[in-house]
Amino acid sequence: MKRHPILIRLVPVALILGLALAAVASMTQSPIASAHAKLESSVPAANSTVTQAPSVVTLHFAEDLNPASSDVTMYDIAGKVVSTGKAQVDTNDPKTMTVQMTGNDSESYLVVWHNVSLDDGDPAIGSFTFNVGQHASQPTATPSDAGGTGAGNTAGSAQG
Repeated sequence: MKRHPILIRLVPVALILGLALAAVASMTQSPIASAHAKLESSVPAANSTVTQAPSVVTLHFAEDLNPASSDVTMYDIAGKVVSTGKAQVDTNDPKTMTVQMTGNDSESYLVVWHNVSLDDGDPAIGSFTFNVGQHASQPTATPSDAGGTGAGNTAGSAQG
């Protein structure tokens, strides 16, 4: 059986061209976004002043949360824990987490949160304060002041 010289030369060229096109096609696909479940808003709002301490604090995040790996701890101005129990991720809105708290006569509260994104498994941490009354002072340092890495958000938190 005689082989055609042109066909022998075209097969390797076609193979290389096919591989090159596959490589280009894979590089032009849209990359999958990977982000942390950063804090978008809260009630009470970060750095706000409310007339009385709430019994529940609600945090809204950019991504769905893993309930088993997400929590909130709250401190009064003296560094005493005032959150009661583990924070709950809303089953109807997994981007929302609430925590019960027992307010005292503190003028300021520190909210420290950590979570794991259900979307991509990335962890994030952060904190913010809110004040009670018209002339509230800032809370004293707590273990959360160790900080984190990454870009902060408008709620004054560090993303890790």
